[in-house]
Amino acid sequence: MTPGRKLALRTALISLISGLIWIFTSDQIVLQLSELFNWELTTITRIQNIKGVFFVTVMAVVIYSLSYSDYLKFEAKEKQYRELFESNPAPMIVFDIKTLSILRCNNAAIQKYGYTRPEFKKLTLLDIRPEGEAHRLLKSVSPEDVELADKGLWLHKKKNGDLFWVHVFSHRTEFRGIKARLALLFDVHNSVITQNKINEQNIRLKRINWSQSHNLRAPVAQIMGLSDLINYSEPSDPANREIIARIHKASKALDEVVREISAQTYEAYKITGESPDTDIDSEQ
Repeated sequence: MTPGRKLALRTALISLISGLIWIFTSDQIVLQLSELFNWELTTITRIQNIKGVFFVTVMAVVIYSLSYSDYLKFEAKEKQYRELFESNPAPMIVFDIKTLSILRCNNAAIQKYGYTRPEFKKLTLLDIRPEGEAHRLLKSVSPEDVELADKGLWLHKKKNGDLFWVHVFSHRTEFRGIKARLALLFDVHNSVITQNKINEQNIRLKRINWSQSHNLRAPVAQIMGLSDLINYSEPSDPANREIIARIHKASKALDEVVREISAQTYEAYKITGESPDTDIDSEQ
């Protein structure tokens, strides 16, 4: 039950119980006093009116005190929530589920995206994402979404047009009577870029491994096989010239493969900004 409904129910119960007690007890007291002092009807009516005004006044004070006490508690909780929201180091926004309008943002979001608070309130979620993410975003946001959802990785866009990766978590909430979601946005741009570089490097290293196990093996096998055919006992054997010519051709092919592997290795290390000779140089 919400705090507002609790306050309304408590106020109604207090008014009902107090009213019933007051009616049955005060009327009985007035009746007994009228018989004791032999009051006239006008006197009884005047006393009943005074009694009613007194009851209404007391109940108004009681209801005001209860309402004001709950208001102070609610205000304290709202202030605490607002401070936690504003001081959170991670960007946070509250958005309307139906219109995707940004209803509120914290200081970290203002610093990260470059918009002022009034500018943020004029934006929608589509304005802080590149055009290519629009279709995916529209499919992702749903009123039937779970209360706490891990929305995964998204590309976001700053005011100056810079793109960066964020990991989004969202939570169902309500903002001034509007069904909304609170989105917590973790900047993981550097981690994603590093991981992408590692993945690209792994792909290149796999290609190098394939070249070593296939392209490099063929000319080496040819040279080894041809060297076994050389007639070392008769160096002037005419067949030796043909064999040496083929060995020379296979050596050139081997050299091309080695150069290709070296180039691929250099490109693989260049992705992460390292040098393929770093470890060797450090050991020497």
